[in-house]
Amino acid sequence: MGECGAERDPAPQADHIDAFRVFVEEERKKAEKKEKDKDKDKDAKDKDKDKDKKPFVDKVLEKALEHLRGELKNVEAAPVVSEAGVG
Repeated sequence: MGECGAERDPAPQADHIDAFRVFVEEERKKAEKKEKDKDKDKDAKDKDKDKDKKPFVDKVLEKALEHLRGELKNVEAAPVVSEAGVG
């Protein structure tokens, strides 16, 4: 057979390098697509959350307003003093 130090044809090695580059490029594209899809799903979920979100209600403030409205109903109206009666 041949010698151990015999020269080889560099073409097969170049083919492997090219195939590897193609493989890496395809994997990179797949990863980018997967990331974009993931972002789209996240955005869609965020939009759904915003739709379902109820407006903020401060329970303490509502309770205070309810109390004040009740107090206003209990207060009798002050008598109206006519200007003609003064003086």
